[in-house]
Amino acid sequence: MPDQLSHMEPNELDDVIKSHVKHLKSQSGGRRARLENYNLSSINLDGRNLSEGFFSGCTFKFTSLRKAGLVSADLMGCDFSVANLQGADLTYADLRGAVLRGAVLTETCFREANLSQSQFGESPSSDGGMKTSTDMRGVDGRGSDFSDVSLEGAELSDSDFSTAGMVRTDLTSVNARNSIFASAQLNNALLIKGDFTNADFSNANLQGADLRECNLTGAGFKGADLSNSNLSGANLQGASLEKADLAAANLTDTELRGAILDDGALTDEQVRSALLHRSPEAQGVVIKDVLVRHNIWISSGGREGERADLSGLDLSNLDFSGVDLSAAKLVGCSLKNSSLKGALLAHANLGYADCRQANLEDSDLRGADLCFVNLSAADLRNANITPLKIDSVSVRNWPADLTRVRAVGANFSFARLTDAKLDGANLTNADFDGAVLDGCSVVGAIFTGVDLETTSTVGLINPKPS
Repeated sequence: MPDQLSHMEPNELDDVIKSHVKHLKSQSGGRRARLENYNLSSINLDGRNLSEGFFSGCTFKFTSLRKAGLVSADLMGCDFSVANLQGADLTYADLRGAVLRGAVLTETCFREANLSQSQFGESPSSDGGMKTSTDMRGVDGRGSDFSDVSLEGAELSDSDFSTAGMVRTDLTSVNARNSIFASAQLNNALLIKGDFTNADFSNANLQGADLRECNLTGAGFKGADLSNSNLSGANLQGASLEKADLAAANLTDTELRGAILDDGALTDEQVRSALLHRSPEAQGVVIKDVLVRHNIWISSGGREGERADLSGLDLSNLDFSGVDLSAAKLVGCSLKNSSLKGALLAHANLGYADCRQANLEDSDLRGADLCFVNLSAADLRNANITPLKIDSVSVRNWPADLTRVRAVGANFSFARLTDAKLDGANLTNADFDGAVLDGCSVVGAIFTGVDLETTSTVGLINPKPS
């Protein structure tokens, strides 16, 4: 950018834009805007159509460009520090080397835009006070190029970067909860200590990526290439790693209890270094003794005995039919193929547990915590998943929480789920014949392949069409 930028009076700029719009509409008298190396700071360009214009080298510091049209615009090397680009359309725009420090980029569309070597991060506020971080919530970055860009500390939640180029991109400490990186190129990217809860990395290329200490709770990595990546200290509880390539990945102290892995996906060394389900015997736990103390704890109202805590253990293929596990802690354990038919699990905490193919028919799950539990192909026929009435100083009803539960192909026939929380649940091809879903919250839930014709759905909160 040159030391001296050209200046234009507001009325002149307005005339240029009006002529540019005529050009876009192929009207007589129209002329494409060519304003390379101009100072366009601190002005209001909200909603103006600048698509296909030439603005390389311009500065737009503190300028408001909300919902502006910048499709296919030449913005190479422009300075958008602390500019407001909320909802602007930058599809196909050339933003190579642009500066966007502290810019407001919520719901901005960068689809197939080129942002390679552009600069993000913090920028001083207009009064020289507190620094402003880059806000990119809800951004459409599908097919865009963010390679070699630093987005350290940026707010990226609820954004879509599907098929984006993010090679060597610095995503350290970002908040990217619920964002989509499906089929993105993230090889050798830095994602250290980022929050990627519920993010979608399906079929993404993460070869050599650094994901140390990331929060990847509930994230999807189906078909992703994680070979030679560093996942040490990362939390992948509830994450899906089906068909993911973990060859030579560093899994030291990686939390994988409750994650879905293919059989044989890990080497012996990875199994030893990661935090995985361990057998009760290996942990010195005698289940029979735990259940005896738990029954005493229940019958004495907590004055004697001890609450059962089987969290993180491999309890697969075991028989807990009719067992009283009310209020037990079963966080992140594996109950795959286990029988809990008629078991008492009221107010139990099963968060992140693997309950695939488990038999929970006739079980009591009133008020249970089932967040992020994998219930795929589980049998929950006639299960009681209604609120638990808790008598304390004041009587209250404690609803069951199935937020983000994965229940693909599960059988909920004649189960009662009144007032249950099913936000973000994946209920694809689940059977709800004769079930009761009255008053359930199903915000963002997936009902693909579900037939609710015989299901009671009175008062569903924000249902999502199947």
